[in-house]
Amino acid sequence: MTRTHTKALLAAGLTGLLIGSTATATEAKPLEHIKFDESSSEVVEGFCGDLTARLEFHDRGVVQVKQTRDGLPRYTASHHGGGSFTNLATGKAITISWNYLEQEVRTRDNGDGTHTVLAQVPGPEIFYGPDGKRVFVSGGMFRVELVVDQSGTPGDPSDDVLISEEFVSDHGGQPQPAFNFCESFRTLTA
Repeated sequence: MTRTHTKALLAAGLTGLLIGSTATATEAKPLEHIKFDESSSEVVEGFCGDLTARLEFHDRGVVQVKQTRDGLPRYTASHHGGGSFTNLATGKAITISWNYLEQEVRTRDNGDGTHTVLAQVPGPEIFYGPDGKRVFVSGGMFRVELVVDQSGTPGDPSDDVLISEEFVSDHGGQPQPAFNFCESFRTLTA
């Protein structure tokens, strides 16, 4: 699991939160704030191949909703949180903390009832071993393209459906050795 995977997981969760929102762009003020504070915990069999792990996350922030000139909603969200990946066989965990911004930089109406969103996610993620020492910092930016079905109501995101998401790019950050999450997880939590 890399920064891209972790943030993509969170971005997909936020996209679900936003798509399920009851606020509509036509009802919203020019700038709307939606606060969120979410936690999750699940046990995953077959984690990193053959391990059993508990994944726990807490993410909080604020979503700002703006309306584009063509009436489509555009979101910017701050994320502040962390999580842990616990090897249930040993009780040892790798933890992660993050502070980043998720920005929709371009929204395009595809003319077929869908719109395409280009989102970028800059900001750091820091991974720590069971001893509390930092093992990896990911501080660059990645971009993802989302295609959303507007369900016939372009100004109302509450009924939108995410059709696809495609990783576009990942770059920047402090140069450091490559980080293989699963290899590190196996070694550090054995």
